[in-house]
Parts: sequence; C-alpha cells; structure tokens
Amino acid sequence: MIVGIDFETASAADLKTVGAWAYSLHPSTRVWCAVYGTTGGLKSWRIGDPPPSFPAGCTMLAHNCAFEKSIWQNVLTPRYGWPAMPEQWEDTQAHAAAANLPVTLEGLGAAL
Repeated sequence: MIVGIDFETASAADLKTVGAWAYSLHPSTRVWCAVYGTTGGLKSWRIGDPPPSFPAGCTMLAHNCAFEKSIWQNVLTPRYGWPAMPEQWEDTQAHAAAANLPVTLEGLGAAL
C-alpha cells in the first residue's frame, strides 16, 4: 500500500539555507500539521492529536522525501510519539527528475 504524506512546518531556521536535516534538528522547528492518505481518502494530524498508525509494510510517498524523513525522525517521533518511520519511500521529485520534468511542485504541476 502507498501512503502519500506531507508536513507543514515552521522554524527560526531557514530551510533553504541549512537544508532539511539541520532544519529538522533546530529546536524551534515545529510541525503544524500532517496530511496523509491513500486512494481511499485523506486524514490529517495536528499537535495534540494521537499519533497516526500506518499499515505494516506500506510505502510512503512524498515530494522531496528527504524533508519528510528528517521531520519524522527528528521531530515527530521524539516529540509527539509517532511510530518508527517506515523503511520504504518513493520520491515524486526524483520521479520527475528521472522523467526530465520540472522538479518543483509548481513546475511539475504545470507540466502535468
């Protein structure tokens, strides 16, 4: 099963300057919400909600998944009790690059 996921965050760190890993380690970095789902529908998570559960063996899908993986490992699991991060990931940014399409969400959306 493939589960698409996206996090919305805020931080005093500048993501474009420091990169995803350092951004996720910055003490001011917070996750405002997570949206995830399958073809069966979407769900959301916010601070204060119980941690979500994901099907065993699922593959997570994200655009530039290095960001989601960093936030999951360094913020969501230790601070909010999220389960261990699934091992399988697919990156739509990498798929776009492999197909010689724009790699930004805006550019990819326009091209598709």
